[in-house]
Amino acid sequence: MSSGPGEDDLVRRLDFVLEAIERAADSVESHGLPEATVQRLLTTAVKAYCQAIEVHDRPIAPFTPAPGGVSVTTTEALATATEMLRAVDIEPFELGMWWSRGSLYTPEQETRGAAR
Repeated sequence: MSSGPGEDDLVRRLDFVLEAIERAADSVESHGLPEATVQRLLTTAVKAYCQAIEVHDRPIAPFTPAPGGVSVTTTEALATATEMLRAVDIEPFELGMWWSRGSLYTPEQETRGAAR
């Protein structure tokens, strides 16, 4: 999937914004980013992630790679996932049922470029 000049510029601008957000989050670590900002970022990220897996027709790794592992700790992932499930009124049992149904993708699609 190739991108055109406009898309390349958009990706560069998004990278710049993401780097600025990362720097801001690091610099205000003791107080955190404002709640409304975090909500807006997470809402946008979830929608972008779902759109990406639909466009690519396969699961994609949700986090950026980091030296020696993933860039998100287990605690960070669980805390976020727990609150996301609460926000949409899904109980752990319902998640278990969804999980047990299997993937929405075939085994071939799951291994095609999907980092786990």
